[in-house]
Amino acid sequence: MAGDWMKVELSTPDKPEIWMLAHILEISRTHVLGMLMVCWSWLNTHTTDGKSNVPPGFFDDLVGHKGFCDAMVEVGWFTVEQDAVVMVNFAKHNGQSAKKRAQDNVRKGAQRARDAVGSRTDRDQRREEQRGEETAPPLPPRGG
Repeated sequence: MAGDWMKVELSTPDKPEIWMLAHILEISRTHVLGMLMVCWSWLNTHTTDGKSNVPPGFFDDLVGHKGFCDAMVEVGWFTVEQDAVVMVNFAKHNGQSAKKRAQDNVRKGAQRARDAVGSRTDRDQRREEQRGEETAPPLPPRGG
């Protein structure tokens, strides 16, 4: 769908878990991030709570790298419960409520930025008025 999206923070490539996954899997962080996008997209599309009900090997096949699921368990982003893989903290980052929180945060940040600019403009205008810059009478025309 056109409105589907997934929250990824600008700091994601530098998270310790990304560095650890790259080290464990012996690949670049960029490659890890691409695999995570595939994994997270699948979970977001096919689950409502992050519980996949698929065996661990499924995620290795999904991202095309043997050991991916085990590495995700090792860094604390997956748990395996009776042959079902569960994404830890799924609701915090995925689903409609997470998307709404992310959108609200962006909207509030933009409003705070607009308010800050507006208050600076008001403050500058008051300073100019106090200095008499705007209230000084105009000079009379020359020669008259």
